[in-house]
Amino acid sequence: NTNTNTAKEDGTSSPTTMDQNIYISYEDATKAASSRSGATVKVTTLDQVTYPLVLKRGRMRMAPPPPEIAQAEAVLMTEGGSDMKFKFVPSDSALKAAKEMEMDLADGDVPLFASDRLAFASPKGPEVPLFFEKADCITSYERLRSGGGPSSR
Repeated sequence: NTNTNTAKEDGTSSPTTMDQNIYISYEDATKAASSRSGATVKVTTLDQVTYPLVLKRGRMRMAPPPPEIAQAEAVLMTEGGSDMKFKFVPSDSALKAAKEMEMDLADGDVPLFASDRLAFASPKGPEVPLFFEKADCITSYERLRSGGGPSSR
């Protein structure tokens, strides 16, 4: 997610303009930020942005957010902030893979990739991991198949 500082008439700046795109890919976020003067890329976890920013359901029971997420939440609480719509932006490679697999994605959809042959046992039954990148799904399947297991790198 990228933030910018907006210059005021008195020469100071304030972080009032916030990009509403939450990039899944660090590379795509960096590319987007490079086209905006003063923009920076910050990294956080998916849970820190999903409930409070995208779904607008509050903080839930999680650790305090990074300062940038706290700032975005504060903007949402101010007048007009509730009209902000944050959205996830899938990587270019994920969109390309989805298109190659003939996935029917609507505008704003984020493709997820899974393999029916990649599952892990849990007390509740098999768990199938989901991936934002097709390549990550394939790599994990190949690592598991070769005997490397889920924690091998």
